[in-house]
Amino acid sequence: MFDQNINVVAKFLDVSALRHKVVAHNIANVNTSNFKRKEVVFEDLLQNGSADNKRLLKVKPQVVEVEENERVDDNSTYLQDEVGTLTKNNLLQQAYLRSLTFQIRGLNGAIRGHF
Repeated sequence: MFDQNINVVAKFLDVSALRHKVVAHNIANVNTSNFKRKEVVFEDLLQNGSADNKRLLKVKPQVVEVEENERVDDNSTYLQDEVGTLTKNNLLQQAYLRSLTFQIRGLNGAIRGHF
C-alpha cells in the first residue's frame, strides 16, 4: 500500500516533468509559422473510470497537438497561456514533491520505530 502511494506520486511527477518539456517546446516555437502547440492529456484520462491506484499507474499520458488557431501565421501558441500552464505545473510539482517527502519521512519514522 505504502509503496503504491509512492508510485502514484512518482507517476504524477513524471507527468509533470513531461508537461514541463512540452510547454518549454511550445514556448520555444511561439514565433514559428504553422507550429501547432501540444499539450499533455492525463488527468482527463483518469476521469473516465475508477480512481484506484492500480488503474492510475497503468494510464499513460498522451501528448496531443492542439488544432485551435486564431493567429495569422497559423501558429496556435500564445506565450501568456504557456506561461500560465508552466506556473500551474510548477505549483502542482511542488505539491507532489511535498507529498513524496511526507511519505518518505513517514516510512523513515516507521523504520526507526517513531510513529
